[in-house]
Amino acid sequence: MPIVTFTSDLAGSGYYLAAIKGSILKAFPEVQLVDVSNHIGPLDYKAAAFTIQKAYSYFPEGAIHLVHINGADGRGRMLIAEKDNHFFLVFDNGTGPLIFEHEPVRYYEVGTEPESGSLFIQTILKGLRMVIERQDLGEAVQQYKVLRRLNPFGNDGTIKGSILYIDHFGNAITNITEEFFNRYITSAYTISAGGASLDRISKHYNVNEPGIAVAFFNSQGLLEIAQNNSRGSQLFGLKVDGPVLIMER
Repeated sequence: MPIVTFTSDLAGSGYYLAAIKGSILKAFPEVQLVDVSNHIGPLDYKAAAFTIQKAYSYFPEGAIHLVHINGADGRGRMLIAEKDNHFFLVFDNGTGPLIFEHEPVRYYEVGTEPESGSLFIQTILKGLRMVIERQDLGEAVQQYKVLRRLNPFGNDGTIKGSILYIDHFGNAITNITEEFFNRYITSAYTISAGGASLDRISKHYNVNEPGIAVAFFNSQGLLEIAQNNSRGSQLFGLKVDGPVLIMER
């Protein structure tokens, strides 16, 4: 039974989400359709890419991951990519390169099917059929849209990073890994991000009293800034791509 995961910005958008899901299940009754998240912010490519990048490996190999974010931006052109024996269906709007970053991934073109509107249901079904039936994907395409995230910069005693993602709890996840932190920070330090200033990294999220800011390395090994039982991003003005500065004192 093929597993198809669905990540989109379509929650709360009327019939759109139901139309795509219903069409998939009608065409492929044997498919197990699993939502990753349909609450991605409108047109938020980075959030969609980060979500599926961190989630896909928890699914069995052979799973197909459909990411539906603003297909019109890629003029409905859909691409297929494969990594770790997982398949990804993305529109040609830069989402793919955000998911895989600098990994050497090849993209194969689904092409567009004649249809009106911006859901591109027939194109999606064609892409799913190509993967489910293990059709020949042809030659890898050479031209596709590329979007990139910011990378952290480190020097002795200093790290300049940025916020990758803000989850629905208001916690800010940065692009600073624990390994990167340990490489450049060896003594007492201050973490500054928006209006938040912290002088230590805790072992876990709820180490502080409710309402107190906390920094910790999450399950993905990324530095996260949160506020126990509150929305830290709102209180401290944290935003995606906002700067994070760590300096030794």
